[in-house]
Amino acid sequence: MEKQRKISSLLDIADKKEAYSLRRIKKNSSYMLLMTMMTFVLSLHLALAESLPAHNYSLQDGLDNLVVDEINQDSTGYLYFSTQHGVYFYDGRRFYNLGVAQGLPVGGFAVRIAFDATGRVLLLTPRQIFISDRSTDTCNSPLSLRFSAIETSRSVFLNHDFRRIVFLKNTAFIDDDGHLDTIDFGKRPYIVSHIPDEGKFKLLSKINDISGLFSNNDSLWISTDSGKIYTKDDLNIKIFDLPSAKEDPEWQGWSTNRAGIVYVASFKKIAAFENKKLLWIKDIPGDFWKHAMHVSEASILADRNENILVPYGSSIAFNKNGMWLPPLKFGGNEVQIFSMLLDKDSQLWIGTEGSGVYRLLGWKIWQNFNSDTDLDHSGNIWQILPYTDGSILALADHGMFLFSKNKNIKKIDDRNNYIGVVDEGGKIWHVVNDNKLESFSLNSEGGIDNRRYYDVPYVNAMTLGFSSKKMPVIWLATEKGLYFLFLDAANGSQLQPAIGPDEKPLTHVAALTKANDGSLWIVHHNELLHRHLDGTYTHIISQWPVNSFVPLTIAFRNKNEIWIGGAGGGLMRVIVDEDRVISVKQFSEPDILSSSVVSLLVDRRQWVWVGTDRGISVFDGQRWVSQNTNDGLIWNDISQDGLAEGVDGTIWISTSRGVSHLLKPESVFQHQTLRPVFSEVRLGNKLLPEQAVDFSRQPLTVRFGILNFAAQANVHFRYRLEDVDSAWADTASGEVRYAYVPPGQHNLTVQAYDTMRGDQSEPISLLIRMKYPWWQWWTAYIAYGLTIVACFYAVMRFRFRYLTRRQAILKELVEQRTKEMRAAQQALEVQAQQDGLTGLLNRRTIEANLSRLLARMRDQTRSGLSGTNVTAILMDIDYFKSINDEFGHLVGDEVLIEVSARLQKAVRLEDFVGRYGGEEFLITVSISGSEMRERIQEIMRKLTDLPISTRKGELAVRCSMGVAEAGTNEDWQSLIDRADQALYQAKAAGRNRIVFSELAPNGADYPG
Repeated sequence: MEKQRKISSLLDIADKKEAYSLRRIKKNSSYMLLMTMMTFVLSLHLALAESLPAHNYSLQDGLDNLVVDEINQDSTGYLYFSTQHGVYFYDGRRFYNLGVAQGLPVGGFAVRIAFDATGRVLLLTPRQIFISDRSTDTCNSPLSLRFSAIETSRSVFLNHDFRRIVFLKNTAFIDDDGHLDTIDFGKRPYIVSHIPDEGKFKLLSKINDISGLFSNNDSLWISTDSGKIYTKDDLNIKIFDLPSAKEDPEWQGWSTNRAGIVYVASFKKIAAFENKKLLWIKDIPGDFWKHAMHVSEASILADRNENILVPYGSSIAFNKNGMWLPPLKFGGNEVQIFSMLLDKDSQLWIGTEGSGVYRLLGWKIWQNFNSDTDLDHSGNIWQILPYTDGSILALADHGMFLFSKNKNIKKIDDRNNYIGVVDEGGKIWHVVNDNKLESFSLNSEGGIDNRRYYDVPYVNAMTLGFSSKKMPVIWLATEKGLYFLFLDAANGSQLQPAIGPDEKPLTHVAALTKANDGSLWIVHHNELLHRHLDGTYTHIISQWPVNSFVPLTIAFRNKNEIWIGGAGGGLMRVIVDEDRVISVKQFSEPDILSSSVVSLLVDRRQWVWVGTDRGISVFDGQRWVSQNTNDGLIWNDISQDGLAEGVDGTIWISTSRGVSHLLKPESVFQHQTLRPVFSEVRLGNKLLPEQAVDFSRQPLTVRFGILNFAAQANVHFRYRLEDVDSAWADTASGEVRYAYVPPGQHNLTVQAYDTMRGDQSEPISLLIRMKYPWWQWWTAYIAYGLTIVACFYAVMRFRFRYLTRRQAILKELVEQRTKEMRAAQQALEVQAQQDGLTGLLNRRTIEANLSRLLARMRDQTRSGLSGTNVTAILMDIDYFKSINDEFGHLVGDEVLIEVSARLQKAVRLEDFVGRYGGEEFLITVSISGSEMRERIQEIMRKLTDLPISTRKGELAVRCSMGVAEAGTNEDWQSLIDRADQALYQAKAAGRNRIVFSELAPNGADYPG
């Protein structure tokens, strides 16, 4: 069928016509293994069956022994489990066995676990009683406890059989093989002794058949094999006689509720006491006791809602308001229940005969109904329809089921049902077998009246509304178009097509919803349309923020929010002002659990519920939270149109494996105080004690726990070790390892946070103290200092004698080195001033000489002396690049060397010649006027008259010169700049010539 195609296929065919023909899509269409439907007949009617999801803890969690006789919880929140292999505790991540490291025997049978007024742990074995040295806390888990055996007085029988223990103030009362022993924790040493045979205890000292112990407020309760119940407070003792029979010999199980009612149970009966008065005695239904009485003790648990729970073989018998409900199956358990506990967070824990421990998920928050066992192999549950009288209709592959208000369940149809609505008159409209629209009414007995049928194409969505003439109709979104049918239409009437915005029938309508004003919001060809009550349309959105987004479902919130879910893009929120789009926002992971959204619901609180293939996500207008199978949901794969709100405000969810009923929707947004703990801290293979430890390079391993067990699957940890971690790190496993911890004091800070709810804990810190190694002790530093002083003194003595002997030699060496250094310095000075290739002055030196000449000329002018003018000549070898390119750089170097030699010969001693860069040279002469010009022309002739001999033969070399005579106050940069301009003019005029700067700095013409 169409609805069994995969949602993921939508991503590949989003642009094809077939994409809009996928209405009933589910990723997991496989059925569970067939099981027989569990029934429980009581009071001549069939009560509604319920399946309880549970998490099983066994070997893979560290619980090595699967026979769990007792469960208890300390004040910190750690859970303790009494087994036939000693005691285990649980920290929300793993089970740990308490043993030799804690001062306990290896293995052995642990009978009972108790806690004194200070939180210390007492463990009973058949022959010994152990007490811990302290209580647990955030930084000290049960692994850090040290147990010691409590002595027994000589008056106690030599052979003990400790079976039970309870506390009343500072006194512990112990069942020792039917006799009553005590331990007074108000004085030391602690000693186990028989209850005194005198005073207020005299009557109790005669008891020798104790079957159960219990303490409540200031009262001690004792049950016996003979059926007598003793209750004692500070003033007196009361005795009650309860029925006792051979097949039901012992009243063993005790519990109390918040109202102070005390319950005691045998295998077949329960008695209730209030204010130490017997209220009633009731029978426990069934015959589970035939096996239970041979392998376990009778037990009972009163929850916080004053309901009573007792083991019923492998199930739980549940008494609510005096009525026994059907036994509750959970988690596939098939063995006898031994123990039960309701922890601090109302999580129900169950110990079994050989399957370990179960924790019921979503206890009293979620109600689940399995599609195979509870709903007669219904197949996929596609939709939940709240009915007008408060009952619920479930539409499924293999029928329609009615959940009545009085907790009866009835199958009212055997055909394929997958989508429907209930009109205001209570008439049910639904599609059967993919091609028929049926309407009918339910009579008072749950029967069907007034059936009507209408032919329909494959329907994607349907809703109630009004026609353009304001007549009540049912709207159907199909692949062939948008249709409507009047609610009073006769049997067999034809559907009426709705005309689209282009005056043609709409096709490929994937989803629709009704707004508060009765208008329709429609998903058509991946577009969002608004159909007004008068039949006109407005195009709202034609392009989504994500191109791969394929809308599947739509819901309306408040007055201006449209929520659209689909495949390939998650969830879109469109805010409009009338028909104008204000914003479009996409929600995907991690806000919601998955980007594949198949169902939407806006409830009466205006919360948005989002069904995905990984569970549900909920938005209250401020924040997102999520729920999945870890929280109690029967299955994560939500059905399309699988979300509905009951008339009582509870939420119903249909999945591919059954139906979940969220009894307390407000609970999903309730903040919880997360309680992280340090469960195990090891340095190497040893537990890290509280006191400072000797320095070690062994790795540090730390395990964190979370004592909010309902949130354990969703909790991550942030952590940071002071002086080691530069930033916060994150772990989901709850285990971190440091290869090395430096000595000193370091705070390890941890914070837990819930990835599904957004809650986070207060940070907790553990101080890790590691001693410094001996080589870092203060005494070692003193020794280091003394050693250094002694070594320094010895070295100085040796050095003085050595220096004395070497003084003469060193003096001679110093003088020799001084001479060498002076020679080297002179060579360096020459090297620093000369060009390495030509031997001429380098650029820096020639510029410095020019600057000094100009400064001297200015000084002479200021003094009124007639000084010699300074002239700068910039000379460039013409076409030098061509020489390099044609003959090679070695020939070019030969040309430069020869030109440099000719220049040195051509100038006077008072003139300066330097290589200015590349093939450019700077010459400074201290003459002016006609003499200067003649001198420069003479230099040009000496440079160019004769060819230059090179390894490639003789080369005729030509030069260009730019000449500038210095002005009165001209600096060397300006002078060289004018010479450079003149050189540029010489090159521009054809090279091989001399060009004089046309103007002096003061604007006067040069002479000549």
